[in-house]
Amino acid sequence: MNQVTRSRYAFQSRLLTMVNELSLRGRWTELKLGLKYYNKVLTKFYINSYWKFLFQLASKDFPKYIECIPQFIDCLHSMNLNNKKEVIYSVVYLLFSKNYFSQGFDLLKMYHLTYDSSLMTKEKDVNTLTKILNSDLDFIKWKFEISKESFEEENQLAQQLAEKCVFQIQLIVDTFVLADNQIIQLIDIYTYYKKINELHHVLIEYATKNSDYLNAQKYLFEFELNYLNKVSTELFLKIIKLNPSDGFILKYHRYFQNLIMSIDCIFEILDYYQWKYTKECWSCLSKLIKESDKIDAIKECILENWNLRKHYWIPYHFKIFTDMYKNINKYRFSVAIMLMGPSHTFVKTASQNCGFNLVNFGKELEVFSWLI
Repeated sequence: MNQVTRSRYAFQSRLLTMVNELSLRGRWTELKLGLKYYNKVLTKFYINSYWKFLFQLASKDFPKYIECIPQFIDCLHSMNLNNKKEVIYSVVYLLFSKNYFSQGFDLLKMYHLTYDSSLMTKEKDVNTLTKILNSDLDFIKWKFEISKESFEEENQLAQQLAEKCVFQIQLIVDTFVLADNQIIQLIDIYTYYKKINELHHVLIEYATKNSDYLNAQKYLFEFELNYLNKVSTELFLKIIKLNPSDGFILKYHRYFQNLIMSIDCIFEILDYYQWKYTKECWSCLSKLIKESDKIDAIKECILENWNLRKHYWIPYHFKIFTDMYKNINKYRFSVAIMLMGPSHTFVKTASQNCGFNLVNFGKELEVFSWLI
């Protein structure tokens, strides 16, 4: 287990961190330049997984990214993808699922002008999109019908609509690379009728087909945890590999009761700007280090993580005091004592500026004396 967790550093590069940061901040011009270099130094697996990361990002916070769809597509064109057609369709389906029909059709027009304008291809696309819209409409009808059901009497129309939805949705899921909206609909229908085995089979197939897509792995992990009481280490490590900064990791890492894995996860999450001022991350890291109990393997884990990062963490995390740090200063101070010791400039300055008394941080001082 330890070797599996530690090997993550073999593929995780500072370049990947930079590209993730640019995406999260919507800095598309810089991202496009980064992707051109990214293509040259990383394998096809990482390139394909990265466009899926962008898609997942847009799905998660869609109102924010709707205005960036043109830049989003432009960035995808900067990548050496074999399956650009599937990428375009995935974005179109996302637009339609969010009721942005005109943008979806505009994107299809742009695609056909650039690639293939044959009547046969267009007709096939229209038929496909019609099926998706019909499926969405039937799902909305089903949601309305089940809202009218009583405990004594089941709604036959709702059951018929559910069967029709499942058939249509399954065809879409089987046909296309990404079908998040349809997977979520299937989860709603199958869990409502308690068809757990059928849903598990669908989610396994979707995760297997999209082994480099974050959402597919997350759907399966959460389903197995919530309905089968199963915690999959393999799935969790795959999620970490696909996006080490995902909040999913912060939420679930403790389920494994593996201190080394948890320490790895939280150190890596704090590499990313989106978590820099998050109280939960700093309090968690402080608690994890204090729980180390003088175990040599855990000491090695902490020191490896710290030595890997200290040259950029000190100016990044341990340099200034502003209002943005107000809620995390106590935990940031705690971590700093354990990693850098009471004589470090930051610790001394923090003690004076924030009124922290080292007498109240006896456990931290004890951990530092063990780590050095």
